[in-house]
Formats: sequence, structure tokens, C-alpha cells
Amino acid sequence: MNAKEIEQLADHLDTQFSTQSKNDKLDQAIIRQQHVLEAQKDSKRNVVAVGTGYGKLVRSQNFSFLSSRPFVAFNAPRDTLKEHAEMLEAANQGVWKLSGAYLAWLRAIQDVVDVGRGWLLTHGLPQLWKGLDFSQRPDEPDQEYLDRLDDLKLANWPIVVRHVDVRNTWPTFTLKRELDQVVELREMTARQLEEAYGSRFGIEKDTDKVKVIVYADHVEMHTVIAKHDGALAFGGFSGFGTIPAQDAIAPWEHGMKMNPYVLMEAPVLPENDEGVVWEGSIASLRYLVP
Repeated sequence: MNAKEIEQLADHLDTQFSTQSKNDKLDQAIIRQQHVLEAQKDSKRNVVAVGTGYGKLVRSQNFSFLSSRPFVAFNAPRDTLKEHAEMLEAANQGVWKLSGAYLAWLRAIQDVVDVGRGWLLTHGLPQLWKGLDFSQRPDEPDQEYLDRLDDLKLANWPIVVRHVDVRNTWPTFTLKRELDQVVELREMTARQLEEAYGSRFGIEKDTDKVKVIVYADHVEMHTVIAKHDGALAFGGFSGFGTIPAQDAIAPWEHGMKMNPYVLMEAPVLPENDEGVVWEGSIASLRYLVP
């Protein structure tokens, strides 16, 4: 897909899930006790809203049951492979720590409790190993070299798992309801764009913001700067106008053979005309005093 097609997909999904987004915001307002209550005004008495804190209590109770880190057990098909199974189990737990997955998991589980879904993004960062000295020095003993190599790799682990903002991340699904395409909508300032991508994309003020779309499927990832107004340069002249959607960086194939975004879901709702797919544990409190 090109930048324009990705922008069109993002706009389509943002519209398709607009009611879902409204419900998410309402449930999060209940948790934070910002839900709007209407009370009859009285000229003689000062009427104030009183919250019960039910939303935060329900959230805390559900989160405590779901927040344990998953454990993958490896069963050896024969006794001679038991040692390998134990090594794989230890390695799996180590990867959770080295990639930052545990903290990301906790935040995503909190989203599942709040709004019925959570997102993780898993991808490689091979550039973390760029420039490291992996070669053995002439006077370096073999064991010292192997130990140093292990330390270098562990200190610069090239796989990252991070939490993704659930409020502006929307998917499409295959006929088998497997994750197909994902768009994550962000906002970045001109200063952030320059630091991340080496360009301001026509935006002059440091604090001015533009929409950034991250797209992923089972083959590749794109980062797109959405259409916006900014400074134009053409034929030796400069001006101000609409800058079309464009790639922030060149699309790249991630090689995972699956979408690098991971969707964690509570049981989904039945089909409905509103397009609401997910509800969190707070939904039943919407019409009670929060």
C-alpha cells in the first residue's frame, strides 16, 4: 500500500469505530470519576456531584486476577531432551525481561480491563547491534571472548515489546477473524518529527502537530505523515499549502510472517448496528453513580 491508501484506510477505520471510541472514553471517565452527572439545581442549596468509586474498584479487582505474567511450559518428547526444555523455559522468561514485555503486558492488561482490548507491538531493532565490536581480539582468550559476546548481546537486546495506545489503534480482520491490517494513529510535533525522521515535513513551529499513521500487516510496516498544511518548495520558490500524505521512512518488511501488533481481547460483543465490538469490565456501571 502507498501513503495515500494507508491514509484512506486510517480515515475509514477511524469513522467505522467512532462509536466504539465514544464508549471507550465514557468508560475511562467513569474509572477516573469524571463521568458527568446531571443534578437538579437548587437556589438555596449547593448541589455537588458525589462519586462512589465503583469504577476504580471494579477495575482494580479484575486487574489483580489478570496481571500475572504468562508462563510457557516446554514438554520434552523424550528424557534426553529435558535439559533443552528447561533451557527454553528459562530463555522465554528472560526474553520477557530483556524486551520490556512485562511492563508492556501490565499496561495492555489494564486496557483489556478498562475497554475490552489491549495492544502490544513486537518488532526487531537490529540497529542496536550496529557498531558493536563482535570480533575476537588477537590477544583475547576464547572464553573471555564468548563471555563478552554474551554481555554485548544481552545489554543490547534487539527485540522490543511495547505497549500501544488503545484509544487510536484499529484493526481489520480476515474471514477467520485473524488480525489482518492495523493502523495506529499518533500525533507528533515538528520537533519530534525532526528528531525521529530527520525532517519537519513542512511544519515550521516546534509545537505544531501533525497526524502520523503507523501501518502494519503480516508482510511489512509503513510510517506515514498524513496530509497537512505546511511550507512548500518548488522550482526555486517557496509558499504555503497542502502537503499530501507521504512516507516518513521507507516501508520495510519485518519478516515475522504475522502482524507485529498483538491484539488482546475480552469476549467480543454480538454483531450490532453501532459497530461496537469490545466492552470492558466497567460497561455495566455506565448508568450507575460512578
